[in-house]
Amino acid sequence: MGDFSKEDEDILRELCLCNGLHYEKIKTHAEARNSVRLLEMFFSGCPRLVGLNSFPCLETLILIGQPIDVIIGLDACVNLRELWICECKLKRIGGLEHCCSIEQLYLYSNCISQIENISHLRRLFKLWLNDNRIATIEGLVHLKKLRDLNLAQNRIREIGKSLSSQNSIEVLNLSGNPISSLQDLTNLADLHCLRNLSLQDPQFAPAPACLQCNYATHVLYHMPQLTHLDTFSVTSQALRELVEVTVVRKKFYYNIQTRLLQHRLNDQLSEKEKELNEVVTMLESRIRTLQCDAKQIELELNDESSPQSASTEGLSKNDCLTAKHSALTQRSNELEGKLKLLQEWYASVKECFDADADLARQMLLLELQTGGNVHCEVGKPTDVWYSSCCDLIQNGFCAADYLSVSVIGVRVTNVFKVHNRIMRTEFDSQLSAALEREDILTYTQGRSYKDLIEYFFMVRDSQAATADDVLQALENGGKHVDSKQDAVHLTNNLHAAEKKWLVQLTEQIKTSGRNTNLVLANRKGLAVVAKVFTGKTMPANNEMHMKRSNYPDADSVFSPISDAAVLDPSAESSTASVIGHDPGYALWFLFDYRMALPEYLVEYEYICQYPPLTPRQSVGMASPAEGINTADSLDDEDVLLLEPVFPPKPRLVVLTRDVLLRHCGVPSLESVRVLNLHNNGLTQLWQLDSMPELRKLVVSHNELSRVDGIANLDHLRHLVLSHNKLTTLEGLQNLGSLQHLDVSWNQLENIRGSLQVLRKHCTSVVSLDLRHNPWRKHANLRLHVLGRLKQLKTFDGQPVTESETASALRLLLSSRVSVAMLLSRSRTDQNELKSLDLCSTAEVTTRMSRNRPERLTDDDTTWWSKITTLNVDSQGLSKLSNLDQLVNLKWASFAHNYISKIEGLDACMQLLELSLEDNCVTKTDGLAHLTALVRLNLSCNTLMSLDGQLFSQFSHLQQLNIDRNRISSLEGLQHCASLFELCAASNRISNTRSVFCLKSLQNFTILDLYGNPVTETENYRLHMIFHLQTLRSLDGTVIEASDSNLAREIFGGRLTQDFVADRLGYSDFSQLSRADFSHMGIKQVDLGNTKCFQNLTSINLEHNDLTAFEGLTALSHLKILCLNYNHIESLFPGKSRQAAGGVKNSQLAPLSVAEAATPVLSQLQVLHLGYNGIMNMAQLQLWRLPALQSLFLQANEIVTVDGLDGMTSLRELVLDRNKIKCLGPNSFASQSNLVELHMEENRLRDLSHFDQLQSLSRLYLGMNKISDLAELENLVSLTNLKELSVISNPVSKKQTHRPMLVFRLPQLECIDGIAVTEEEQVKSDSFFVDQLQTSPLSPDTHGGFQGNWKVPVKMTSLQMPLGRYSNERQSPGSIPLATYGPQANALPQREHPSNGIDTVHR
Repeated sequence: MGDFSKEDEDILRELCLCNGLHYEKIKTHAEARNSVRLLEMFFSGCPRLVGLNSFPCLETLILIGQPIDVIIGLDACVNLRELWICECKLKRIGGLEHCCSIEQLYLYSNCISQIENISHLRRLFKLWLNDNRIATIEGLVHLKKLRDLNLAQNRIREIGKSLSSQNSIEVLNLSGNPISSLQDLTNLADLHCLRNLSLQDPQFAPAPACLQCNYATHVLYHMPQLTHLDTFSVTSQALRELVEVTVVRKKFYYNIQTRLLQHRLNDQLSEKEKELNEVVTMLESRIRTLQCDAKQIELELNDESSPQSASTEGLSKNDCLTAKHSALTQRSNELEGKLKLLQEWYASVKECFDADADLARQMLLLELQTGGNVHCEVGKPTDVWYSSCCDLIQNGFCAADYLSVSVIGVRVTNVFKVHNRIMRTEFDSQLSAALEREDILTYTQGRSYKDLIEYFFMVRDSQAATADDVLQALENGGKHVDSKQDAVHLTNNLHAAEKKWLVQLTEQIKTSGRNTNLVLANRKGLAVVAKVFTGKTMPANNEMHMKRSNYPDADSVFSPISDAAVLDPSAESSTASVIGHDPGYALWFLFDYRMALPEYLVEYEYICQYPPLTPRQSVGMASPAEGINTADSLDDEDVLLLEPVFPPKPRLVVLTRDVLLRHCGVPSLESVRVLNLHNNGLTQLWQLDSMPELRKLVVSHNELSRVDGIANLDHLRHLVLSHNKLTTLEGLQNLGSLQHLDVSWNQLENIRGSLQVLRKHCTSVVSLDLRHNPWRKHANLRLHVLGRLKQLKTFDGQPVTESETASALRLLLSSRVSVAMLLSRSRTDQNELKSLDLCSTAEVTTRMSRNRPERLTDDDTTWWSKITTLNVDSQGLSKLSNLDQLVNLKWASFAHNYISKIEGLDACMQLLELSLEDNCVTKTDGLAHLTALVRLNLSCNTLMSLDGQLFSQFSHLQQLNIDRNRISSLEGLQHCASLFELCAASNRISNTRSVFCLKSLQNFTILDLYGNPVTETENYRLHMIFHLQTLRSLDGTVIEASDSNLAREIFGGRLTQDFVADRLGYSDFSQLSRADFSHMGIKQVDLGNTKCFQNLTSINLEHNDLTAFEGLTALSHLKILCLNYNHIESLFPGKSRQAAGGVKNSQLAPLSVAEAATPVLSQLQVLHLGYNGIMNMAQLQLWRLPALQSLFLQANEIVTVDGLDGMTSLRELVLDRNKIKCLGPNSFASQSNLVELHMEENRLRDLSHFDQLQSLSRLYLGMNKISDLAELENLVSLTNLKELSVISNPVSKKQTHRPMLVFRLPQLECIDGIAVTEEEQVKSDSFFVDQLQTSPLSPDTHGGFQGNWKVPVKMTSLQMPLGRYSNERQSPGSIPLATYGPQANALPQREHPSNGIDTVHR
């Protein structure tokens, strides 16, 4: 050991004493020193480290509560593994350069302000720096083995990406730090090994973030690997599921709100588009007329065969033609210029709408990502704070500041109140601290502290007026200030608040050559209004930086805005002067950002000196009410009437050989070289193949939608197809000599398809005109065309320059997926990152992850298979390529490109999410191999239909977005069993039936059809809710319980065409002949136009809730109708109210003569009305069924048989199981043709009034109360009666009833279900003849007998069988009860010919 001073030696003695070491032995024996592994000292007042170099084998050093302020003397402790210097006075970390073996470092409760000088400790796995003064997490990048990090009770405000490289950290404690942002905590999601996180450790103060709403949910969602949070175990599976469900619901809600917001934007934009299209259509019509005459003159001037061209008169005419052509061209160019102005106007309007929508979307996203701790409340003009903000904006506006941009005022359009729990807590805390300061009275001067609270505009540092810039201020206030000025910039002058971005905007307008007035008129300004406590303030020194160190005694400083300080945004000199303004305007610089609380966001529009014109006004047109007869359109007429005026000529509508011969004035078409078909009504081109020598063809101003018929014209060089209706160029085939092509003013949309045709078949084209076509994705159109048609010399009337050609080639090279693009825009993450963003997984992953693939050498190919995520949005791609080796690709996004064909994805069979949003895709070919897809986005394309066979393979598909396409049917999606979200807004779906295929999807909860024609149908929303009962959201609006109840109330029990289509599985009812809708709770029939049911002859509606025939009467071809087990009262509702209670026909509610006489269901033959509770037959109005042959009324409450007047066609009537006691004299007055009558299980005692049924063949009266044999005599007049049943009546118990019936009704063939034999007939006749001979009674005039008599009958002479309700056989004419009773589940099929109508199911 070396020599020590007396003080140092005392310190060393104390150290030895504390550790039980003999100082003298340590001093003299090296062996003793080398054996020391642990030294510790607690609260002994050691001022510094002394003599530690004497212990080279020291492994653990613990110093607690010592006044040590610097680490020294550890150079020889190379074996030191654990170091504790805690509760000391360390100000910085140092002196550990030689201690590379340290594994655990404890430096808590010191005065350390910076993490430094430990990057060489590569073995360090535990670092405790809690209870220090550290403000920034830094210096940990190289500590790859660090597992336990304690930074509690420091001054760290932001985590950021400071720990993203520490993948080994398992335990992290950040309690007691002023971390307030939940979004900042999501940066810890990069720590995949993190298991224990604390921000609210009981040993320390809680971080502000953990006091916010949804803190635990937010953390556990983003870090599902955690086992402990704030010292509590979070491994419960139920807790995990609760977190997941909560986040899913939140994202569901905000996704709905975002879509609803987009719908509102589209509605507003559609109104502007409608206004624009009205004017554009009028302008294009005028341009078409002008260019039609101009083209006619051009053809006349170029007509070499014209005999007048050489004469003097001809020269004069040519001059006139040339002058008129010049005037027409000039006028046409003027109108095209106005079209360009309209496009600028629409671009400005759309830009404004997009900015508004982007701001609103970002507000919703901010609310979601902050767990609802920051949200904006939309103000109403009636709110007090709304008016106050309007006044503040008006007071802050000074017209002198805006002279250069011609703005004379501002108008507030919206005010949002900002609720920021984080910033408000900090503001209130700082305000309370400020009010407790000792010097508070010196600057309040007896006033209330509220007098020091002002409302200022926050100065926007960004030059771009973006939503991100504004929301940054709303969330963080002035936390992120300019690096040169450590202060928050505030002002009470509106221009000063937005000066930077206004200057930038003005420069952009000048560079682009756009109209400043037009841009500003459609651009909205944004001002963040902050509540500010200025505290102690003083004037600023403009020569000093605005930092607290320069103003130690001030909380804020201010600088008045002088006349020279408010500069013209376009001025280059800082001394530019403007008109004077209010001297009260000033710039304020606040040194504590927490004292500025963002409280309001004000949206306002500029009032320009020259107010913006409507599209009509901008082109000089009158209002719609005044028509278009303005001076502007009169100029067109003046030009068109210039000499010479061409007389109308006959138009060619169809081309034939004879027509062409006459038109060309030649004997043979083979010699024709020039063909002029300008300004005709042609819709097709024929016979042109008979002109092999054709050089020039003009077919402008016609009605062509295709160009079939022009192929294979080998010598054609000049082709004009302008002003037609072409949608494709596919007919231009094998035109190798074509040099000049004009297809302007058509309806071409697909630029890639059109260019492919020209590249393949028109290889010699040097002049091409594609102007004025509704190209989809027309940005950089000129460069796209020049890059693919390299031989072009003139395009759209402008010569092609070398610089354009070079730019086009560069653009072409970047239109494919290159290796460099893959390396920079792909990731290798195996798991989907947790995020609260609402964008695609690919976009989230590429933004959050830094796991790029590594290409070790040029020959390395292994990196391809490591790629799992690819995001190439907005890269100008026109073709998918270089993807065949991405076999493990899971998430891919190709949005906002120019892709027209899905290809190159066959190898990506692991793909889970694919986005092709905003491209030019027309078909879904190319997706067949992607059977693992879970999310698919095909929105903003040109799809016409969905491939049902293709989608049948997507059994895992959960989310499908096909917004803004041209789809008219959703057929095929019913096979996507896992689908729960479908977005199909702004398509062409017009029939509700096309949505019914989704009813089979059990998990289907979200449907968006906003903007489709189907949404305009009556009760559309309730209709969808009723039929798709699993839905929770429709068209961006949550479905409430009240909506479902109302839907059931309106549509429940309605038999409609949609209902029929849903049950049958198809919507073509033309071949439907029989239908069964029993047991379906139908209350009302509303089939609409029944022409499609012309072949329907049989329908079963048993077991429903119908009360009338209404809705069925329109089925004019119906023959069989079954309505058993309903509540039928009448043919039509409301006709029977006065007839209730058994009122006679004469007492019914009065009907008009026409109504009563009008027949319905003219072909109906069989009607079942059993089990309906009918009490009165008359109120049924059955007389209006003229063809009815079989009527079943069993099991009702009928007492009286009436209401059958006029039913002469009736052949069969069933009245079993009613309450009929007797018949009236008019009960069967019109039923002379009735063949079969059932009245079993009634209360009949009297058989009078059956004599009117002269055609009756079968009569069933079983189970009544007929007791007297004499009543049977009333049936003697029924001479055609073949079968009779009176079984289970009292009379049937009498031994003589059967022989008497056999004798009195000799025509009977069956009695009580048993056939009458000849032997029985003979015995009965013999018996009764004998009785009559001995009886004193004589027959009466009616064939009966006078007086009372008894007939003794031997029981052995006649065999009396059991009735027909026993187990014996039944006669062929009998009808089982099951035929029309409760067992009848389908239409009754009876054996009698009257109802044996054949019906066939489709």
